[in-house]
Amino acid sequence: MRTLATLDRSNFKVELEPERRLLARMTEALLKLAFATNVRLTGSARLTEQAGLPTSYLDQPGHPNHAEPGVSALFASASYRLAQLGYCNSTIADAERVRVLAQAAVDGEGVVHQTIDHPTGAVKFRGRQVSPEAHAFMLLMHAAHRDWLGSRSAE
Repeated sequence: MRTLATLDRSNFKVELEPERRLLARMTEALLKLAFATNVRLTGSARLTEQAGLPTSYLDQPGHPNHAEPGVSALFASASYRLAQLGYCNSTIADAERVRVLAQAAVDGEGVVHQTIDHPTGAVKFRGRQVSPEAHAFMLLMHAAHRDWLGSRSAE
């Protein structure tokens, strides 16, 4: 999204129109797949209904997966930015659903729970351990949501 936003603001915006459109379509396709992955990978309607968040590993069906609010927030953030930049709104409904569910993983002190330690892939953060990555993604999601709402009211 940063690359796309940078290209939109560059002096080469017109010359790079085909590349910008391609990048936006590729981003949209990836987001659609990410939002649908929990159903495809787990095969568990129960997990989908309970969690409703994309799973932690998109490309490893055999890996122990669980709904991950940090990564889900990153996907929602990208959806809001793609819409804010005027490229597409097709993933906004999923972003809105994921935003609410991801926010539910944040406790009263602002700690994001149910996250996974991605470098090791096996250990969920527990107790008072926190995932800096998940917190950063939540902030990005909230900022993107705010900006997207602002762009809608400006229309």
